[in-house]
Amino acid sequence: MAIAASYTVIGPFSTSSTVLYTAPTGYQRDLVLTNGGTAAVYVGGFTAVTAVTGFKIASGASLVLTGSTESVWGITSAGTATMYVGQGSVVSVI
Repeated sequence: MAIAASYTVIGPFSTSSTVLYTAPTGYQRDLVLTNGGTAAVYVGGFTAVTAVTGFKIASGASLVLTGSTESVWGITSAGTATMYVGQGSVVSVI
């Protein structure tokens, strides 16, 4: 898991759009979203995220959002999902 700081476990959740992250008042660090479940999770920046409009995070995969992030919502279209959400510390881009 690419989360260096403490993280929050969200889930299990299923076919209802679920808030994964709400921004603090000030910028912290890059946001890391890791799918710890068996089903794909679709994420987006709005409450009505769907499998069609969201960005897919496969089971076991992580998504790093760099810079300021407001709110992130997630949904799965099959089964149940568990997400690990935390702040990253060092991200290398080669």
